[in-house]
Amino acid sequence: MVPARRGELGRCAVVREEQHGWVCGTGCFVLRLPAELDADYFAAFLRSPEAREWLEAHSTGSMAMKTISLSVLGELPVVLPDLGTQQAIADAMTRLDEHERLLREHLALTQKIRSNALKGILSSS
Repeated sequence: MVPARRGELGRCAVVREEQHGWVCGTGCFVLRLPAELDADYFAAFLRSPEAREWLEAHSTGSMAMKTISLSVLGELPVVLPDLGTQQAIADAMTRLDEHERLLREHLALTQKIRSNALKGILSSS
């Protein structure tokens, strides 16, 4: 798990086997999670508005560059259901993230079609 330690707090990524050997920059932490915490669940939790608000409230630095320490991250109150429930939540969030991505793609395409249609209408007048 690689969460941001400065900037947009709550940003994070789950490190998978294909990222083995990659280098982590100084703007992030590398966390090795305990077995009772599902990495995908924890990533979804960190991205939640509640976790982001907590991190913002406990950060230091300017409005432009908020920073958290590892000790502050360790104090984050994490809702920790059983592992099966964590995995079910993580799976649901993954499906919702994919649905949101598809909706954003459809919106971008619709906006492009609208823009091109207006250009065509206005240029033929």
